Amino acid sequence: MGNAIVKKNIFQHFLPIKYRLIYSILKIPYIGTFFEKNTLFFTDYSSNENLTNFQIGRAGEKIACRFLLAKNYQIIEKNFITPFGEIDIIARDGNYIVFIEIKTRSTEYFGCPLSGITEYKQKNILRNAAYYIKSKSSGEKNFRIDAIGITLDQQMNPIMIKHVENIIAE
Repeated sequence: MGNAIVKKNIFQHFLPIKYRLIYSILKIPYIGTFFEKNTLFFTDYSSNENLTNFQIGRAGEKIACRFLLAKNYQIIEKNFITPFGEIDIIARDGNYIVFIEIKTRSTEYFGCPLSGITEYKQKNILRNAAYYIKSKSSGEKNFRIDAIGITLDQQMNPIMIKHVENIIAE
């Protein structure tokens, strides 16, 4: 619905977290009262309201895998768990083992998906990659960390895929 004003029934006293976040970002005061018999008016910035962030993320990972396969990458592992977190995709690109962080969003209202890769997230990606190299590497010496940003439309189809190679250079 884009930026249209929509009407939602709220049966709780507080707004759900995502709408409180919108209020705080837009600096709109939220008083916590009800208007028009338990109905609040707000701007709906989410195009995939019924989907969780987890579901949107997993959909993005599937799209990213197809995208990488079309670019002749070989997928080695998906969702590799480490003590520090998770590596979304580990793939081979020629002589390189590539650790790929996927960021998927259903709207660009809060910025492009790749803007979600903060300095803290980059350090965590490095920690996860180092763990994989120590535990699973069989002598490879060429490693790279890439990122793929995906924006989805309301039907969960990609409207933008951006692949950035070598996002962390030490």
